[in-house]
Amino acid sequence: MRMERILREKRVVVCCGSGGVGKTTTAAALALRAAVDGRRTLVLTIDPAKRLANALGFDEFRHEEQLVSADLMRRAGLEPKAELRAMMLDVGGTFDAIIDRYAPSPEVRDRILQNKLYRNLSATLAGSQEYMAMEKLYDRVGEGEYDLIVLDTPPTRNALDFLDAPRRMVDFLDESVLKWFLIPYVAAGKMGLNLLRRGGEVILRTLERITGSEFIRDISDFFQAFEGMYEGFRDRAAHVVNLLEDPGTIFLLVTSPTAVAIDEAVYFYQKLREYNFAFSTFIVNRVHPSPYGDAIALDPVEAVLREKLQEEAPPAVVESLLASGRALHTLAMRDRAGLARLREAVVEEEVDYRLVPALNEDVHDLQGLAQIGGAIMREQSATSAIPPLL
Repeated sequence: MRMERILREKRVVVCCGSGGVGKTTTAAALALRAAVDGRRTLVLTIDPAKRLANALGFDEFRHEEQLVSADLMRRAGLEPKAELRAMMLDVGGTFDAIIDRYAPSPEVRDRILQNKLYRNLSATLAGSQEYMAMEKLYDRVGEGEYDLIVLDTPPTRNALDFLDAPRRMVDFLDESVLKWFLIPYVAAGKMGLNLLRRGGEVILRTLERITGSEFIRDISDFFQAFEGMYEGFRDRAAHVVNLLEDPGTIFLLVTSPTAVAIDEAVYFYQKLREYNFAFSTFIVNRVHPSPYGDAIALDPVEAVLREKLQEEAPPAVVESLLASGRALHTLAMRDRAGLARLREAVVEEEVDYRLVPALNEDVHDLQGLAQIGGAIMREQSATSAIPPLL
């Protein structure tokens, strides 16, 4: 599916990939483009740079939705046809909100929220950050307030941390697994560790010796308070999985043309395919243009340029310009080789490639985001001549 149709027809766009490749900026640029084109849009991000907040007209990102000023867009030469809002995800706060929703009483809610194990679990459970990103997305989609939601996923070195998070949460919330921890204190401490099942006795006794009985008590107290909430949590986690597989959701992969980034993008792409998630586009950021275009032999080209430039500049300046041009061409050829490797590794005929040229400076305003969005909307083959600078 082409990018134009994605921004026009999809309800959820998930920007994923490794860290440091411009994923957050890409998500914001796509959201801006969609709002300008007339779709009420929300961009959800995890850990945005302050300069991105400034680019959208905020002093800083907050954990509630912030409206991007339409007047600011107009001063940037944009004519928005719909609203754009942005929000930084509060992972811990999202977990707390789910507890508040499913707790049978305020007393049970407070008991869980104040539990030491819960406070540690909500921050450190494998995949919890990724899962909470999906939870917040699910909330916003369910409210139906937006035509399009663009999610900037957490940076991860392992695709499975993100793709597996909802399923791991479903498995973790399996009541038969969690009840194993309830045995020590089902009798409110009357029988103590004597009630342990044979399979867990040695493990929990060892934990108690190492960590003290308070740790075991925290575990038991947490899961006892949690009892009766399993089904609601598990059903919601299953709905999050369904959202990822919904026809209205599509995944984009953001990368750069360096060898390491290309390898990670290919790996992530393969995992998306394994999970049968809808995927359409590689967005390749920071592609260097070549001043010599498709030229392979540079000497003849430089000879012509040298002859023309010497009429207008001293020889030392001419040679410096030619050296800079050769260096840029070397970078461009490196990037082109990376793009060719990406194309060879991906056999899907329908995969789209969008190339974003390397800019002279970081994006710090709406004009910069609009430039990025414009480059993404221009269709480019991954093996075609690299486009000029914006």
